[in-house]
Amino acid sequence: MTAPDTALVRLAWALGLGLALGAFYGFLRPLRKKTNWPADLLFLAAAFQAWVYLSFGICRGDIRLGATVAMGLGILTWEMTVGKLLRRPIGLLWRIVGKILRLVFLPLEKFFQIILKICKKVFASQKKRGTIE
Repeated sequence: MTAPDTALVRLAWALGLGLALGAFYGFLRPLRKKTNWPADLLFLAAAFQAWVYLSFGICRGDIRLGATVAMGLGILTWEMTVGKLLRRPIGLLWRIVGKILRLVFLPLEKFFQIILKICKKVFASQKKRGTIE
């Protein structure tokens, strides 16, 4: 049997980890509008790592369903409170980051388009000569 003070500490850790996972999910939420799988994969990796840390680091191998449920409640608590307030600012942050990345990678995109055109011309001329079948 687990002592009540130990169970309370484990519950608090589980809720705290859940709140952290909720914040991480809220940070990744705007990425889901374009494609789901990268954001979901990052979140699942973080959730698995948090669960392993909780189960084996904090609870020392005493795996309980209640700890996992408490992590889920922490995620829901974040999403229903602070997460709602931060959705727009985080979305704005990702839009700004996207614009900066577009400015950085636009010259590279044009460079690769020029390289692609040159390669097409070279292969087309070799095909006409019969050197490429």
